[in-house]
Amino acid sequence: MKKIATDFLYELLKIKSYDPVEKVRCANLIKSKLIELKFEVEVISEFGSPIVLAHLETGAESNILFYSHYDVKPEGNLKDWNTEPFTPFYNSNDNKIYARGAGDDKGQFFATIMGIESAIAIGEPLAYNITLLIEGDEESGSVGLEDFCKQKLYNKKYTAVIINDSHWLNDNPVIYCGTRGQQSVRILYNTTGMSENLHAGNYGGIEIGAARKFIIFLTKILHEIDGVINTYPTTKEIYANAVSLTNIFSGDTKRSTIPKSANAKIDIRFIDATIPQKVEDILIRAKEAYGIDYEIEQNEEDFYNAPDMPFIDKVQSIIRDVTIKEPLIKSYSGAYLPMHKLQHIVGTKYIIPFAQADEHNHAPNENISLDHISYGMDIIKYLII
Repeated sequence: MKKIATDFLYELLKIKSYDPVEKVRCANLIKSKLIELKFEVEVISEFGSPIVLAHLETGAESNILFYSHYDVKPEGNLKDWNTEPFTPFYNSNDNKIYARGAGDDKGQFFATIMGIESAIAIGEPLAYNITLLIEGDEESGSVGLEDFCKQKLYNKKYTAVIINDSHWLNDNPVIYCGTRGQQSVRILYNTTGMSENLHAGNYGGIEIGAARKFIIFLTKILHEIDGVINTYPTTKEIYANAVSLTNIFSGDTKRSTIPKSANAKIDIRFIDATIPQKVEDILIRAKEAYGIDYEIEQNEEDFYNAPDMPFIDKVQSIIRDVTIKEPLIKSYSGAYLPMHKLQHIVGTKYIIPFAQADEHNHAPNENISLDHISYGMDIIKYLII
């Protein structure tokens, strides 16, 4: 693999871009880099966290847009990290850079920008006029992105809108033409007749408590949701409708108490737009039957667009030549990405990830392989020349 100048990536990774002030700093750093490459760059803050919108006019007849995000999740428990999360660490044994945001998504848009830089350096006319849209709210729902696209990008037509995020499937490069929707629900239960947690030594056998009741209710609720979405925990397919129990909490972790309350979070991924309402109907019935309550914390729409076959054939060929691996084409990505909020941009949308499958996004020891960054750079370079 080629030697990669990672100074710009290291600068990006040092920024704690979950913090509003640091987001501004990160957006301005990206702006400076793109100005070096002769892009016209705006940093737009009226739609939430700063959005970097950059355009390079090459004189081509066609346009292409690359979408990424610079915001990251907080580091979490530092004890779970082997290195400092915002001090990038290169491990020569596995050729990976470790830092929060390395795979999701700073390493990926770094590869995109460096691939564009490599193409420019050739000195030949490029095949597309290039637009970059790099936002700062993807990890919190891209709240202002749809309005931004309506107001700023609605009148321009793109041959393709490329989202460089997500990761390979095991050892296979992949192209997605859509993304599953996501519904996150918090289910809450308070048992009647208890004003506080009770000591198990004094009240064991007298009070049942919220936890035991909640487990029974929750099992029934999950089973009913499984039936409605036509999948069960044994289903081995990440592109189907699915429900997951992602956390459950009750009681005191330091004392032996019978808890008065319990709560859990369930995550639903779907390719059927009727699923969120069906799930809520189940929760409404459960509220009446069991006395639970619920909060819908996130509800994101699914998205699919049929690929433009000449373009996707070209991308497949490039990925095959660069990686010496056969790229997979899938209708839906497992993870949610804001493709639906890009719908007002005219152009077929694709997710083309560069990160490897074990990037540990959102988790301790997040990383990206320099091999995969190199792949990404070459894929972008050959795509636009």
